[in-house]
This record gives sequence, structure tokens and C-alpha cells, in this order.
Amino acid sequence: MKFSLNIVFILLIVSTVLFVGSSYVQHENSIHRKESISRVTHTYRVIQTSTYLISLMKDMENGQHGFIITGDSSFLEPYYDSKADMTRTLDTLAVLVSNNKRQTLLMRNHIEPIIRKKLEVLDHALGTFTRHGQDSSMNLISAKTGKTYMDTLRVLMDDLSQHERYLLNQHNIEYEKVNEREDLIRLISVILIVIASASAFLALYNKQKQNRKLLDDLEHANVVLEQKVKDRTAELENKKEETLHLNEELTQNIEELKTIHERLIELNREKDHFLGIASHDLKSPVSGLLRLIEVMKVDNAKRSATDVQYLDYMEDACTNMQRLIDNLLDVNRIEHGLTEINLQRVSLYKVFERLRNEFAPIASRKNILLNVANSTDEVFTDEDALVRILENLLSNAIKFSYPQRKVNLQMHRFDGKVIFEVIDQGPGIRNEELPRIFTKFQRLSNRPTGGEGSTGLGLAIVKELVQLINGEISVSSKVAEGTTFRVVIPD
Repeated sequence: MKFSLNIVFILLIVSTVLFVGSSYVQHENSIHRKESISRVTHTYRVIQTSTYLISLMKDMENGQHGFIITGDSSFLEPYYDSKADMTRTLDTLAVLVSNNKRQTLLMRNHIEPIIRKKLEVLDHALGTFTRHGQDSSMNLISAKTGKTYMDTLRVLMDDLSQHERYLLNQHNIEYEKVNEREDLIRLISVILIVIASASAFLALYNKQKQNRKLLDDLEHANVVLEQKVKDRTAELENKKEETLHLNEELTQNIEELKTIHERLIELNREKDHFLGIASHDLKSPVSGLLRLIEVMKVDNAKRSATDVQYLDYMEDACTNMQRLIDNLLDVNRIEHGLTEINLQRVSLYKVFERLRNEFAPIASRKNILLNVANSTDEVFTDEDALVRILENLLSNAIKFSYPQRKVNLQMHRFDGKVIFEVIDQGPGIRNEELPRIFTKFQRLSNRPTGGEGSTGLGLAIVKELVQLINGEISVSSKVAEGTTFRVVIPD
């Protein structure tokens, strides 16, 4: 049964392919016929143009002779008209034979030079008539130099026309061969279509007999299946009560999960409230400590090197604490939708100077060379958000870089966007850790090289701020070579 069905499909496919092939052959035959007609037209156009070229040359010669013999300038009208038409006709003939290398070379190396020489002879005779009179020009005509050129031109034109006829004859011979092949293909296709159709009919007849037997088998199978359905229905009725009991338990579990979820939301809200209050209350004491340390460092001459070093340690600790507090406040504001974005024209010179003044001392203490871009451009964005983004990226780059390395902040424009790149030469980030770097409170395998603290909030804040100013952030990194953070914002 399966074999018969495959035969039907194969025969139908063969019939379709043969029909399409026959149609294609007929289409190709039509194209060849049009090409043959076009070739005949082309050949006779070449012959007609070459004949017309000879005729123009003859008209020029007659006009020249008539003027020299009679002195009547009316004979020069056909001369100059034919001369003006000569160039256009010669160009037309060159275009007509341009698809044949032999004809093109004949035109370029023989016909065109002969025509130019013939025109020079005709013009020279007219010039002689003007300068020296009729007798001198008649002597030039009597020399029959022009006749020699004219005879040569006729021979060349006849050669050109004969070769065009030869090409036409070759094309017709090839066309007849193609027609014979196409007629044979069409005949074979028709015969094969008839054979395939008859075979398909026989296969379908056999398939019909098999289908009758299959219907009898299906009726018997239906009786057996109905009995199995009845038995299965009885089993399902028994399990229905068990399912109802499980549904009741599931509903109870869902209610418990809802209660737990609501409690988690409440606890998260309390946590955010606590962090907001704690961060806000801690900010003032830390700021006070920093100011006090600044005052103590002013009187640097009265303190020992150890005391100054301790003050530096205290200042670094307070700065880290202040940055942590700022991060916690930023997270709290972002999560509650309280961050206000004020888009305006921002001077990049002002932003870069601020970053340079803030991070140059920090980088210097770690013997890291900090290069911040110089630019007088402006960008349409939120200044505070942009500064916070670049501060976090520069802080991380310095924090995770080794001494005697470089940290670069670069900026350029491309395709209507402003691109900031923070590039370090630190230990790099592993590929498996890259998807988690913008998640809150994430600690990666790398650690700050100078013992600095890391809360895992900076990059999460950066991503949120970048999105708030309609920008994009990406990261690329190679282990032991460094990391590049790229921020793209609208210009």
C-alpha cells in the first residue's frame, strides 16, 4: 500500500516536471525566434547603413565635382549636408557592429581611416580651388586619388556586408538546430507525460482497492476503540474525585503563597524605607568627618608623616562611605521612581574637568596614569546623571587597576550619538561573569587592587541611569588585558 502511494506521487511529479519542461522549451523557442528576427533586422540595418554611407560619400564627391567644374556654389549644399550626416552614419554603423570583434576591427583599422582620407582629398580639392583656381583643382581630380579611396571603401563595405550575411547564415543554422532539438524534447515530453499519466491512473486504481480494504479494517478498529474509550472513561471518573481534592489543596497553597508574597513586599518596603533613612542620616556625619579631615590636613607642616598617612586613610574610608551612602540613596530613589531627569545642553569641558579634579588624586595615590578626554562640545542630556555614570565607571576602573597602569576616559561622536568609553588595564572580567555585572549586590571574582571596598551597587546604578537618559551601555573584557565600558547616548 505504501509502495503504490509512492508510485502515484512519483508519477505525478514526473508529469508535472515534464509539462513544465515542455513549456520552458516552448518559451525558449519563442525567445530564439525573436532573437532570429532581431538578427535579421540587425543584418539588414548594417547593410542599409553601409550602403547609405557609400551613397553619402558619392553625393559629396558629385557635389565637389559639380562645384569645381561649374563654380556654382549650389553644388556645395549636398556636399556639406552629406558631410554632416557622414559622422552620424559612421557612428551608427560602429554601434551596430560593436558586438563583433572582427567587424569592429574592420571599422576601426580600415573603413574609418579610408573615409577620413577620402574626406581629406575632397576638402583639399575644394581648398585648392579656392586658393589656386579651377585648373589646379581639376588636376587633383584627374589624379584619381579619390577614386582609389572610393573603390577601396566599396570593397571594405562589401566585405562588412558579406560578413554580416555570413553571421546571419550561421545564426540561422544554429537556430534550425535548436528548433530540431526543442521539437524532439517536446515530442519526448508529450510521450512521457502520456506514459506517466496512464501509470498514475493504474496506481490510483490499485490504491482505491486498497482503500476499500482499509475502510473495513477501520470499522473493526472503531468497535475496539469504542470499548477502550468506555473503559478509560470509567477510570477517569474514578480519578476525577482525586483531582478535585488535589485542586482544593493547590488552592490553599496558592493562598498561602499570596500571603507570603504580600509579606515579602511589605518587608521589602520596610527595608527600602530603612535604607533611605539610614543613608540620609549617615550622610551628614560622614560629610562632617571629611570636612574635619580637610581642616586637619591644612595644618600639614605641624604633623608627622605617619599622622598625614593616617589622615589619608581616614579620608579614603570616609570617601568610600560617602560613595556607598550616595549609591544607597540613588538605588532608593530609582526604585521608587523619584529620580528626576532634566535634559539640557551640558558642557563636556565642565564635566571632564570635574572628573579630572575628583579622580586624579585617587589615581595618583595608586600610581595610575589617568587620561580624561578634552572636549569643548556640548551634549543634550542630564548633567547629574551623566556625571554619576562616569564617576562610577572611573571609580571602578581605578579601584580594579594595578599600579603603573593607565585608565582612559574617551569620547567621540558617531551616527548622531555620543559615545563615552572608560578603558582600564586591569585583570578583566570572565565571560561567565559578564551577564551578572549590572545586577545589584553582585560580587565578582575580581577584588580591588588597593584594598578598597566594593558594594556591588555602582554598575547597577549606572545601568539604571543610562536607561533614564535614553542611552545604552555595553561591556567588553579580556582576562589579564583589561575592560572597556561603552556608554552611548543620543546627541
